[in-house]
Amino acid sequence: LYGEFPRSKVHWYPKSDTEFVTQNFNSPRFIFLKDSSGNVNGFTMHTTSKQFQAKRVSINTKEAKIKLAEERKVLRSVEFNGPNYIQFITNNANDFRDKIKYWSWKYFLWGGYHVGYILVLFLLGMYAGRRKIFYNIQANYNFIREVMIWSFLSGIICISISLGKEAFDYFSDKTSVPVFGLTASLIDLSWSFGKIFFALGYISALTLLVEKESWKKRLSFLAPIGRMGLTNYILHAIAFILIFENFGLGLYGKTGGLYRIMLGIPAFVLLYLFSRWWLRHFKYGPFEWLWRSLTYLKIQPMRLKESNKT
Repeated sequence: LYGEFPRSKVHWYPKSDTEFVTQNFNSPRFIFLKDSSGNVNGFTMHTTSKQFQAKRVSINTKEAKIKLAEERKVLRSVEFNGPNYIQFITNNANDFRDKIKYWSWKYFLWGGYHVGYILVLFLLGMYAGRRKIFYNIQANYNFIREVMIWSFLSGIICISISLGKEAFDYFSDKTSVPVFGLTASLIDLSWSFGKIFFALGYISALTLLVEKESWKKRLSFLAPIGRMGLTNYILHAIAFILIFENFGLGLYGKTGGLYRIMLGIPAFVLLYLFSRWWLRHFKYGPFEWLWRSLTYLKIQPMRLKESNKT
């Protein structure tokens, strides 16, 4: 069974005539429902109580990919009737309710809610802070250099494992050969660890780069947008929700990579200009100030003194 979504492509493998699973052990099972005539007319996911309409057809996987590509072209040419704002909020609330209702520690820790992945990042950040790696770059120069080298090497190996499996499935069309259990989880984890290793590699490389005086001057203009990272993340999310969702401009599914870049670059420039202006008057970005105040359970001073303004 093969399916394509706006942001992903998925293979499901049969455990019975009506039950299908992905090779990732913590992914939801899809159970297809039949009408009185024995025809498939819907499916459910074991992690939720929702039922969805569906129909079952027999087709070669490669032919299915071609037909799905043709259907996407047709869908892009017609009006996309997405949810309005009330439906958008309601859908998110229902999804959150289902996650609480069908709670699973295994699903929680192994990526179902992205918590296990995020927890690793928090622990790495805590380790860097406790060791004060970024307080004195020169004293930790060799350590950061080793982290950069080993992170990139490890990242390449991990990502290659995951991409290698996908490439094998694609070129050999071995979609009927499922991979379950420990092997499946290791392939899935290799991608997650690969992303973390590459992130560490990029952080280390940029840290060493800005230690060079020439590069520090070239990249110093990015400091304002970095100091307001949380604020800029939330502002850009709000902006693009209004651009892509149906209750805004409704461009979801209608723009390719080039148009998204054309939207992203001016958005980044506007956020940069806003950050630069804001930090001339205040110590922190608005959401950074809110987060800091909540952390210390005390309202933090925000406005810069006149003598500190430049």
